[in-house]
Amino acid sequence: MRKSERAELQTEARFAYGDRSIPEINVAGQDMMYEVELSDIKRVSDFTAADKLNIAKRKKELGNKEFKRGEMKGAMKLYDAACKLAVDEVNSGELEARGETETEFISIAGACYNNVARVLYKKGDLSKAKEAACATLENTPRDMTVPAMRPAYVLLVNICAEMSDFYEAEMALAAAREAFGDDKDFARLEKMVRKKKREAKEHEKEMAKR
Repeated sequence: MRKSERAELQTEARFAYGDRSIPEINVAGQDMMYEVELSDIKRVSDFTAADKLNIAKRKKELGNKEFKRGEMKGAMKLYDAACKLAVDEVNSGELEARGETETEFISIAGACYNNVARVLYKKGDLSKAKEAACATLENTPRDMTVPAMRPAYVLLVNICAEMSDFYEAEMALAAAREAFGDDKDFARLEKMVRKKKREAKEHEKEMAKR
C-alpha cells in the first residue's frame, strides 16, 4: 500500500472480536471486513524505545492468544518477532546511550523465549525447547534477575531430565536455587531428577544383563 491508499481487509473472528458480541458492530464469532487507509508510513528507525516496547508487548499478547487456541505455528511466529524486536533494541546499545532502562525489553524477550520453549516442549521437540529456555538465561545479564528466569530454570530442569542429561539438570537446579533461594518447587524438581536418574541406572543394568 501507498500513503493515502485505501483497502478492504477481511479477518477471521479470532483476530477481531472473537466470541465477544458488540451491539451494532458484530455478532459473536463473526468474521470482519474493515476498510482501512494508510495515513502515514514510519520507518523502524523512527520508532522510539516506548514504541518498540509496546509493539513487542502486543506481539507477545497475540502470541499468548494463539497458544491458548492451540495455534502453535502462529504463536511461534509472534513470539519470535517479539523476541527479535526486544533483543535487537537491547543489543543496539541505544538504550544505554539514552540513559533508558533495558529491563523491560529483557523481561519481554525472556517471557517470549519461555513461551517458545513451552510450545516446542509441547510439540516434543526437546532439543529446540532446551535452546529456547537457555536463551532466556543467556540474554539476561548476570547482575539482573527478571521474572522469566524462574520458569526458564524450571522448564530447563524438566527438559534435561527427560533427555537423561542429569548433570545439566542438576546444574540448572543449582543455578536456580542460587538465584531464587530454595522452595517447594525446587525440592520437587530435585526429587524428580533423582527418580529419573535412578530409573535410568536401573534400565542400564537391565539392558546389560541381556
